[in-house]
Amino acid sequence: MKLLFDTHIILWYLEGNTNLNRNLIPVIKNPQNKLHASMASLWEVSIKVGLGKLLLDRPFCELKENLKENDFKIIDITFSDTLCNESLPLHHRDPFDRILISQAISRSMTLVSQDSKFKQYPVKILEL
Repeated sequence: MKLLFDTHIILWYLEGNTNLNRNLIPVIKNPQNKLHASMASLWEVSIKVGLGKLLLDRPFCELKENLKENDFKIIDITFSDTLCNESLPLHHRDPFDRILISQAISRSMTLVSQDSKFKQYPVKILEL
């Protein structure tokens, strides 16, 4: 299964946060699943860290390597993703979340998030 992870899920997993649904661990550890993080998530984290709204347990500059060590592939934002975004209704106004939704739709990926607003879109969501 091709999985695209929402920013909060990535951070919770990498930092061992207890907010992470424990049922996600075997999904993430399953070598048959393809794990993806969006460049949009990295932008979101860098902005929040820079504004002092987010504290990480290790320096931001290590995030890319930390993702790689945990078998996450980072995907870029493409023109196809923007075309998908253009046609999305405005149920969700957060631009980073809209990028993730668009990427999941345009790339036929399953989105992993606890954001209930995502269910208003025609995107596959991993239900736990």
